[in-house]
Amino acid sequence: MNAPKKGIVISVCNDNATVKLTMHQSCNHCGACESPDLLLTIPNAMHAHVGDTIEIPSNHTTEMLVIFVEFVVPIVGILLGCVLGFYAAPIFKISTVLCMTVFCIVLFGTACGLAFRFDQAVGKSLLKTAKVQTP
Repeated sequence: MNAPKKGIVISVCNDNATVKLTMHQSCNHCGACESPDLLLTIPNAMHAHVGDTIEIPSNHTTEMLVIFVEFVVPIVGILLGCVLGFYAAPIFKISTVLCMTVFCIVLFGTACGLAFRFDQAVGKSLLKTAKVQTP
């Protein structure tokens, strides 16, 4: 388990809290980030108040799994679309290229949707374990 990410609650609205995440100690301020402040809106299950410091758990293995799913699943969708389209073209009696293109687009879109849903589910499960840090 990596060190948890820390943030400060800057606003609370209904059941959500907006958290400003602090930069990691190894940040060199290289300018690669669009904004130096990362704002995150999360469910306020921990009943935090403005000014509270919270910790969001960080798991390197889970992060790597999410990255793998987000990049590999869509590529597999494209490859599977090509193969299925190639073999389905004679069945539908249409051009092989057209059938492969349609299958690629459909399976790529489906794979991206599944990868997005997986990312959201993992993120929500991590955010549920966020804790208010006591001073």
